[in-house]
Amino acid sequence: MEAIEEYTKAIELEPNNDSVYISRAIAKHDMQDLNGVIIDFTKSIEIYPFEPYAFFGRGMTKTDLGDLEGALEDFNKGLKLNPDDAYAYIGLGIIKAEMGDFEDATLYFNKSIEIDSEIGAAYLNLAQIKIDLGNYSGAISDATSAIELDENYSEAYFIRGLGKMMTQDYEGALEDLNKGIELNPDDAYAYLFRSKIKAALNDYSGAMADLYKTLELDPDLI
Repeated sequence: MEAIEEYTKAIELEPNNDSVYISRAIAKHDMQDLNGVIIDFTKSIEIYPFEPYAFFGRGMTKTDLGDLEGALEDFNKGLKLNPDDAYAYIGLGIIKAEMGDFEDATLYFNKSIEIDSEIGAAYLNLAQIKIDLGNYSGAISDATSAIELDENYSEAYFIRGLGKMMTQDYEGALEDLNKGIELNPDDAYAYLFRSKIKAALNDYSGAMADLYKTLELDPDLI
């Protein structure tokens, strides 16, 4: 809140400084004021419509708010200004995946990797798509690539563990879910799927303990 107040004072002194609006938008995002984020990115664009980050930031926020068509428009505008932004292609891929267009989503994630092969999120999102399409070995491979880039990537351990579970590598799946939970002990989905893995390994008391933990974290999952 203090940062937002400081940026507001700066805007009062320089009302036509687009970068200050961007900075306040980022601060508002940290406070989960997503509508405020949209307002500030929009103001920044009105002042200076040639900053791709403003379009990307607004597009990401629109994605969070469920305005996928608006987000798609913003990312495409941003890419016209900077066609080599790998993160923007990840954003486009996420939007397309949420729309159910896995083919285009895959193209965008691969484009991101082509530009910058060291962004784990591109591999993770590819792995998620392959899980959805039943390509479990491909999902394991992509999640492994994400882990090689960041050994503390909890979501990647979860996705790889899910792929291993679906290929009946329960011991390997358990190892990955254990690591994912160690890194992020508040992931309700991880406990839910670890309970299934433990049941498959005949560890029924452990499975029940994980189900209770899932209920504690998110009662709506069960």
